[in-house]
Amino acid sequence: MVDAGEPGTASPASVSAEPPAGATLVPAAVWVARDYPVFPNFLERIREGYGAAVEASDFAGDPAGEVERINGWVAEATEGRIDNLLGPDALNSLPRLVLTTALVYDGTWLVPFQEKYTRPRPFHTL
Repeated sequence: MVDAGEPGTASPASVSAEPPAGATLVPAAVWVARDYPVFPNFLERIREGYGAAVEASDFAGDPAGEVERINGWVAEATEGRIDNLLGPDALNSLPRLVLTTALVYDGTWLVPFQEKYTRPRPFHTL
């Protein structure tokens, strides 16, 4: 069984890592099915080696609730840039582990875009 602590205790602000130059690394989180046996050293490596949060999840009992919880975490972690990573039917009873992370590029381009050719567009997921 997953020893992930209390569900919902990890916030994006509590996880940190060193981003590459010109980028902001959004914290990672690993969402593990509550009833799935995971080696303790794997969870330790995730937390300490990668600075990721580990969350126990109820994919089988409440997949829609887990989608909402993961999307909320991602929205907070990306400061609203990504607010709907998973669609409403993205999860069911089959997943054992879901990994979330993102990289936000805040650097400058070698050849800057001409602003007249750019516009805000929706973010799309697979």
